[in-house]
Amino acid sequence: MKAAVLQGKRSLEIKEIPDPGSPGPNYLRVKIISVGICGSDVHYYTEGRIGDFVVKNPMILGHEACGSVEEIGKGVHGFQIGDLVALEPGVPCNSCQHCFTGMYNLCKKMRFWATPPVDGALTEYVLHPASFTYKLPDDLDPSVGPLIEPLSVAVHAARKTRVETGDIVFVNGSGTVGCLVSVVSKMAGAHKVISSDNNDNRLELARSMGVDKTINIESENLQSEVFKYTDGMGVNIAFECSGNNKALNELVSTAGPGAKIALIGMGNEHSPLDTVKAMSKELEIYSIFRYANAYKKAISIAGGSGFNITQLVTDRFEIDQVAEAFDYAVSPDSRTCKIFIDL
Repeated sequence: MKAAVLQGKRSLEIKEIPDPGSPGPNYLRVKIISVGICGSDVHYYTEGRIGDFVVKNPMILGHEACGSVEEIGKGVHGFQIGDLVALEPGVPCNSCQHCFTGMYNLCKKMRFWATPPVDGALTEYVLHPASFTYKLPDDLDPSVGPLIEPLSVAVHAARKTRVETGDIVFVNGSGTVGCLVSVVSKMAGAHKVISSDNNDNRLELARSMGVDKTINIESENLQSEVFKYTDGMGVNIAFECSGNNKALNELVSTAGPGAKIALIGMGNEHSPLDTVKAMSKELEIYSIFRYANAYKKAISIAGGSGFNITQLVTDRFEIDQVAEAFDYAVSPDSRTCKIFIDL
């Protein structure tokens, strides 16, 4: 069967690999339908690493995936052949303290797709635990199933920071995760959501998804615009979704006293922090690493009528165009948001 294998920096090839065969007990065999390209995939493609996660051997990319059930292993209930499913890409050990306390995203033995040395989902078939496989609603376009993964990030971030009624939220970065964080914040009761980016097309997309105020950081002063919009109070919660290491202090500046800051976007560089300003405001700083227990909530949001999730998907490529797709992802045009590879 075909798989998209990262051979080295900017070297991505379609290769024939062995079929995984039939599923064992508690597993499913799933035919992959489509896979989203995430920022982490692009980092591995261009730099061969994200922080301490380093690609040392050829690796199959892709962790945002959906598919259809082809075969059901013994002991699995609740699935039928042909079911459309979203696949949670991280499988923990289920025996450590983090797993027992529900924080399985921090499991030290986590096997997460397309995170070295674990292969990802850009392949025709996978075997996956039924407990980390989720049926998609009949009325949800199956081709947008990979968006459940970044939507789960947004759900986890909103839960951790406890977004509630009346909050004024700022989201730095209006890509896929940023837009989804904005939507989930609104659904959680946020009174106003402000979003920033350097791309007018993404800001327009953010507005179409319910953002109240957008700021182009290249042509407008972020801090002055935020304080003008909030009558000098600043925001209650700020989410960093761009991965820009210089953005943290911008969030500190836009935050009001006692506000919360959540770091979601992960880059390759250390982020400087103005600790004096952060302490003088008594800010709470959160870090978000993937998600835990969020997929079911994300699916319920995606299947609801609150917003049109399909508009985030702006570009699609076939599996045989995977190298072209990743080169495009490195330098996308101005309208690009989420790029999918269809199998």
